[in-house]
Amino acid sequence: MPDGRVQAECCGSVEDIESMLQWLWLGPVMAKVENIEIQSLPVSDYAVFEVH
Repeated sequence: MPDGRVQAECCGSVEDIESMLQWLWLGPVMAKVENIEIQSLPVSDYAVFEVH
C-alpha cells in the first residue's frame, strides 16, 4: 500500500494460518512489523491473482 502497509488474504487450515501469522510477525529482514490486524472473512472465489 502507498503508506508502507501490507495487506494479505489467506485461507487454509488453522495450523496453516497460525504458521503464516508467525511468519508475518517476522517479516523480511529489513521489515519492522508493528501491528497485525486480523479479520475473519467469507471465503472468496477469485478468478485472478494480482500483486500490486
